[in-house]
Amino acid sequence: MKKRMFLPTGTPRMPFYIFLFACFVEVMQYFQLVETLGITNRVARVVLGSTFDWADIVCYAVGYAFIILFERLFQRK
Repeated sequence: MKKRMFLPTGTPRMPFYIFLFACFVEVMQYFQLVETLGITNRVARVVLGSTFDWADIVCYAVGYAFIILFERLFQRK
């Protein structure tokens, strides 16, 4: 039985959903959501981000791959 901190039963697709969410945030940065909405709050600007970078998406993909690899290598049967 897998032990999880927040989701005791585990969610096998959770890393993929997190990757999709991160890519969604990057796309919103590409379309300059912060500027479009006129957000001036510093915290909101940091959370939403304001600079698109392909390197961020590559890093998210590498992180996703590491999680999948880790899960498969250390999966208890």
